[in-house]
Amino acid sequence: MSFTTFDTVAFLAYFLIVGAVAVLVSRRERDAADYFLAGRNLPW
Repeated sequence: MSFTTFDTVAFLAYFLIVGAVAVLVSRRERDAADYFLAGRNLPW
């Protein structure tokens, strides 16, 4: 099986997008309670 340039670019682009979304979302979390308990805003 050989990988083409398109495969490599698509693979890298996917991880860059996922990484960027993770960084943006993680900046909103203030402390561990926000991260694990969703800021206590989720209903049962």
